[in-house]
Amino acid sequence: MCEKGVVVVDPNGANAIVKNSEKNIFVVLVHSKRDTRMNRMINRGDSLEKSQRRIKNDEKIFDLKHFTKIDLLLENEDKNLNILASTIHEAYMHRK
Repeated sequence: MCEKGVVVVDPNGANAIVKNSEKNIFVVLVHSKRDTRMNRMINRGDSLEKSQRRIKNDEKIFDLKHFTKIDLLLENEDKNLNILASTIHEAYMHRK
C-alpha cells in the first residue's frame, strides 16, 4: 500500500484499505454523469459497444451502497485533473 499519496481502487479496494489500515484513510469518489462518461470513452476511441458495457458495469460496481466510507464526493463534468487534485488536497488538509 502507498505510505503517502493516492491509490485508485474500486469500492472493494477502498473498503479493504479502510478496514485494514491503522491510519485514517481519506476516501474520495469522483462521479460524472453517464452521458459525460460515454462521451469521454467515445472521444478517446472506445467503441460504442465497449463503452456501453463499461458504463453498465461501472454503475453496478460504483453504486454508493458499496462504499463503507466516503469522505469527499466530487461531481466532475468538465474539470481538469489539476483542479480536481487541488480540490481533493484542500479537502484533505481541512479534514477533521
